[in-house]
Amino acid sequence: MTKSEALELKPLGPRFQRLRPAEIEILAGKFAGKVIHTLFKFEPTKTTLKLKMEDKIIGTAHADYEPAKRRTTLFDTYVQNEYQMQGLASLMVHLLFREQLVYTDTNNFDIRMVMKATGEKEVIENVGMGLIALKIGFEPDINYQELFAGKNVTSVDIIPAKDIYPFGYKLSLRSSPWTIVIVLLDPLTDKPHQDLNAYEHFVRSDDFIELVKSGQAVLGNVDYVLGKNSIENFVSYIAENQEEMNQFLKRIKAK
Repeated sequence: MTKSEALELKPLGPRFQRLRPAEIEILAGKFAGKVIHTLFKFEPTKTTLKLKMEDKIIGTAHADYEPAKRRTTLFDTYVQNEYQMQGLASLMVHLLFREQLVYTDTNNFDIRMVMKATGEKEVIENVGMGLIALKIGFEPDINYQELFAGKNVTSVDIIPAKDIYPFGYKLSLRSSPWTIVIVLLDPLTDKPHQDLNAYEHFVRSDDFIELVKSGQAVLGNVDYVLGKNSIENFVSYIAENQEEMNQFLKRIKAK
């Protein structure tokens, strides 16, 4: 048995079975037993995925494709409010990246601008995508020393939690991307800290480097790239059988 054959396939989002190439049945969670249609639209440099359940579009995701660089960049996912928190964003990441691996020659993967602070009363959105990125082996595409240099960070503010949006830090910078956000993770759950006390203590800008690199925090408003040492982990979440796993590993590692 080869190393790739020994890797374990992992679910990303709710477990499902394929009924047809574009039709899946959810096997676990709130929507167990429901059938979802996966609607893909392919263009030369863009792929769009829509999830349809009971004649309603419940989620969309988009990716750019650069043939010259053989690169797929996920840049937007959205799940309708009443269908959120059920793993459907994770499911779309799986489906979209897999489709790109099956039908294009992509071997590079990015996720654009993970998480952001937005809104009239500033809240941190798209935290789920940050957690997905970390789970499947992506890492911030940044120069840590430059970004978190003391002279580059002009202020550190706490963003209050609101409804489904978690607490976070907002760091204002002297250089691009000018603003970044950081959400601390609870080590027991790997989910955002619900306790304001976790944020209300002195933190030097240099401390954020260790927090992010050690997986104690997720960094937002920056691009993410697949880590060189995380290819096996990534493929284990994207492939749906051992043949696909071997094929995807061979292509990505050969770049």
